[in-house]
Amino acid sequence: MVSTCSEYIDDKFVICEECTASVELSNRSFQSRWFDSTVLLSVCWCSECVQDCHAAVLIVELVAFLEEYFRYTLSFLLTSCRQVPSTSTATTRIGGSHNVVQNVSVYMTNNHGIIISGNATVVDNCLIAYTDFLGTLTYSPLGASGNQINISRATVHSFGNAGVVTDIPNQTPYPPRPPLPMAGRYASVSYSHIFNSGLIGKDTAALYTGGWNSAGLEWHHNWVHSASEKCIRADDQSRNMSVHHNVAFDCGVEPNVDAQSATTGLGMILKGNGHVVYANTIYNANYTEYCLPSCPEPLKPFRHQYPFDQHQNSRSQIFNSVANKDIGFPCSCRNKSFLNRPGGNQTGVLHLDIGAMLLRDPASFDFRPTPTSPLVDAGVVFPPYTDGKYTGKAPDVGAYENDQAPWTAGCQGLKGCDGDRVIGEWTRPHGTFSWKHKQS
Repeated sequence: MVSTCSEYIDDKFVICEECTASVELSNRSFQSRWFDSTVLLSVCWCSECVQDCHAAVLIVELVAFLEEYFRYTLSFLLTSCRQVPSTSTATTRIGGSHNVVQNVSVYMTNNHGIIISGNATVVDNCLIAYTDFLGTLTYSPLGASGNQINISRATVHSFGNAGVVTDIPNQTPYPPRPPLPMAGRYASVSYSHIFNSGLIGKDTAALYTGGWNSAGLEWHHNWVHSASEKCIRADDQSRNMSVHHNVAFDCGVEPNVDAQSATTGLGMILKGNGHVVYANTIYNANYTEYCLPSCPEPLKPFRHQYPFDQHQNSRSQIFNSVANKDIGFPCSCRNKSFLNRPGGNQTGVLHLDIGAMLLRDPASFDFRPTPTSPLVDAGVVFPPYTDGKYTGKAPDVGAYENDQAPWTAGCQGLKGCDGDRVIGEWTRPHGTFSWKHKQS
C-alpha cells in the first residue's frame, strides 16, 4: 500500500511525499520511510494493520508518548511481542583475525550496528547512530569480543541501551575454573565519542563491560555523555582494567532521564578489583560522578559467578582525576557499613563541580583547565603512567593538560561526524520525540 501525504505535525514530523506504511501480521512490525533519507523505523507492535500514512503517524505519536511517560511499560510492550533473538538477526558482523573496519557509517538498525569477533582487528573512524530500538543489551551498536581488538575514533550515538560493549573472552565460571593469565590480553576503546545513550531500556551505560572478560581492557581518551543513567560502567566482577583520560558528563540528567536516573545517574562505576584509573574528568552526574564500591562482591543468582572478592577495589589505583562526588554507597554497595567509603587507593583526586574546575570552554568540548584552574599541577607523579605526560611542576588533574594541544574524540570526515546529521537529532520535547532533519 502506498499513500501520498506531505505535512508538518507541530513542526516536528516531516513526512515525505511518498510515505509507505505497512504492518506484517506475521511479525507484527511497523515500517515507515521518512524525509530525505531511506530510514526504516521498525517497532515490534501488537496491533491491527496500519492502513494509511496518517494512521502510521498516529502510531508513532503514541509510541513517543509511551516512550516519554511510561518508558519501561513501552519496553515491556515491545519485548513482549516476541523473544529478542541474539542470533539470526540482520547484522553487520566481522569475524576472524587481522581485519580492518574503517570509514564506515551505519544508520537506523533496529538491532546491532557492527559486531566484531575474533582477534587482532582494527575499527577506526566509524559512525554508528540510531540503533537498538528495543533497548536491550543483547543488541550493541558497536560490540567487540576478542583479543587485540582496538576501536578508535568512533562516534556512536542515539541507541536504546548500551553503546560500545567490549570484552576479551576468558574462562567460563562454571564449573569453577581460574581465569586465564593476563599476559597478552589487550583490547581498547580510544578517542571515541559516545552519547545519547539508554533511550529505551533501563540499567544502561554508554560504555560497558563486565566480569573477568574485562581483564586487559583499556578505555582512554573518550568523550562519553548525555546518558540516561550510567556513562562509563565496568560491571560485576570486573578485573584489571585501565581507564584513563576520559571525559564523562551529563549522566542521568535532563533531558536524558528515566525512572531510575536519580539513583543510577553515575559518571563512572567500576566494580571488581585491580583497576588502574587516572586522569579522568567527570561532572554533572545525577547521583555521583565516581562510584567505586569497596564492599564484598554481591551474589547475583541470575548468573554464574567466580569466587567473590571480599573487598572490591582494594587493589585498584585511582589518581589524578576530578569528580564532584565520590562514594561507594549506595551506588553499588547495599550494606550501610560501607556508607561513604569509596574504594580504591586514591591520590591526587579532587572533588570539584564543573564551575570550580575552571575549564576553558566545556560547552565547545575544550576541557583543558585554564591557567588559574585548581587542577593545574595538582596531580601526583605516578610512574610509569605519568612519565613524559606533563610539562609543569606536576601533572594536571583531569583528562587534559592546560598547556598542551587538546586531543579530540569521534569520527572525522564522514558525513554526520561534525554535527551535520544525515538523519537528524533525536529530541524529546514536551513528551514527543522527533526526527529533526538538518541541512548540512
